[in-house]
Amino acid sequence: MRNRNFLRRIVFAGFLALLPLLPLSAQNQKGRTVSGTVYDETGERFPGVGVITLDRKFGVLTNADGQFVLTGLPASSTILVEIMGYKTQEFKVSGIPQGERLDIYLELDSETLQETVVTGIFTRRKDSFTGSVQTVTSDEIKKISNANVIASLKVIDPSMVVLENLAAGSDPNAMADIQIRGASTLSTATQSLKSDYLNSGNTPLFILDGFETSLQKITDMDMNRVQSITILKDASAKAIYGSKGANGVIVIETKRPESGKMRITYTGSMSLEVPDLTSYDLTNAAEKLEVERMAGLFTSDNAKSQVALDQTYTEKLRELLAGVETDWLAQPVRNGFGHKHSLYLEGGDKAMQYGVNLSFNRIGGAMKGSDRNTFSGGITLAYRIKNFQFRDKLTVDYNKSHNSPYGTFDQYYQMNPYSRLRDESGELIRSYSYMNNSGESAAYYNPLY
Repeated sequence: MRNRNFLRRIVFAGFLALLPLLPLSAQNQKGRTVSGTVYDETGERFPGVGVITLDRKFGVLTNADGQFVLTGLPASSTILVEIMGYKTQEFKVSGIPQGERLDIYLELDSETLQETVVTGIFTRRKDSFTGSVQTVTSDEIKKISNANVIASLKVIDPSMVVLENLAAGSDPNAMADIQIRGASTLSTATQSLKSDYLNSGNTPLFILDGFETSLQKITDMDMNRVQSITILKDASAKAIYGSKGANGVIVIETKRPESGKMRITYTGSMSLEVPDLTSYDLTNAAEKLEVERMAGLFTSDNAKSQVALDQTYTEKLRELLAGVETDWLAQPVRNGFGHKHSLYLEGGDKAMQYGVNLSFNRIGGAMKGSDRNTFSGGITLAYRIKNFQFRDKLTVDYNKSHNSPYGTFDQYYQMNPYSRLRDESGELIRSYSYMNNSGESAAYYNPLY
């Protein structure tokens, strides 16, 4: 997280008030001397960190350069290095070689991330931030869903409404319609304003590592790279980001590389898109033909039209008696298989840390022929030059997607079950022509053709 000065001042002052330090003479007594330097997760020297013994009899705070010195320690003592938001580290004094300086690198504690608010511009303690906000950690996101970030957030935070697009169904290439602060309307004449939004005028603003990004980027991003997500819901979002934050703001912070020996992390998962057709309680071929007959589709006051309608009814009845029972709903769907792979390398020393991530995500849609393949790669470098710290980040994304050539699903549940798919030669039938009770011939096209 950036900009921790405010948080560190609070911890610094509170620690001084509560730390039971002995008089200076107590630390000058005979015993072991332990010294070292404390760094944060980015390799930056960490001031204001508490370095105390387990019995709380000896303790200091690291200075502006992150350094500390403890003197007069019994050899049986245990040293604790602790500060809010980071994991506490322990060291046995007896296990530290005489005269060796310690280099201690602290790690972020995801359980305490909810005590702070990251707005993308500054960091505040949650109890001192007056706006309506929801903070989610990476562990909470992955417990809900491994599909994407949006799928997890809509379960965790009830204020985030993801409207179901029934026309799109499970289309992996359709972007979700998201609302945080309700719906607003735009005039159809305001086309230039509408074109500024990827989906609709109600989509919230997305901030990724301090920069504005699109809904598609968030949907396709690797969930394993997420450190925390903060949802700003009320007027505080607009106060920080202006009119762009009027629909709410979703701030996403990604993980930063940690120093040490090179570590390789691999994460893989599989997914299955299964079409659920149980809610479609449609008539079979015999029931459909009977419903048409009772509705008067084969009755006309015109004698000439009646002859044509009788012929149409006979043709449909002939197909029914021949055993035609076409399950049109099953024609365009399948069990879509998907898999996701994520590889991350990180390491470095206190001078420079590096992180390299590679990921591939394939989503197989429930409609035949629909899929979405996303390749992502990135390099993160963090290094210091004297009193300046630099962070370079390069990301490359490549996406290849296919829409289903089978059209939309609503074309299929409108088809008649007594209409066969193929003719006697095995070729797909292009269209079906039936006479209606107005004496006109109506054509129904086969969506599979």
